[in-house]
Amino acid sequence: FDLILETFEYKERINKEHKITVMVSSHILEELYKIVTHVGIIDKGELLTQLTKEELDARCAKKLEIITDQINKATVVLEQIGIKQYTVKDARTIYVYENLDRVQEITMALVKGNVPVSEIKTQNESLEEFFLEITERRTV
Repeated sequence: FDLILETFEYKERINKEHKITVMVSSHILEELYKIVTHVGIIDKGELLTQLTKEELDARCAKKLEIITDQINKATVVLEQIGIKQYTVKDARTIYVYENLDRVQEITMALVKGNVPVSEIKTQNESLEEFFLEITERRTV
């Protein structure tokens, strides 16, 4: 913890006194999160995404996880009810990042659209999950 605190204080001082941006690279995402103002995910030399800490917070906020065997049909229904911020995680999973207060409406729309739902729940995405999602998109 002392090293993290010292690194944060040093980064802040360098930034304020000399107007220098400090880049830090590490696989310990939870620790880095404590000292960053911006996040960039680089994989194999390519910048995949860049976000402010606030954007990262919003991205890793609550989401609705929908498990179904009919992903394509489910995404059509979601779009029909105005859901645009979603990600197809894999062959059975969709993450919805907006309108989480409309869970009952979303569930009813899927049922009316004859989409069999195995599971639907709200959860938060960890920094590690977000990192893996971004880097795995490249390999798909």
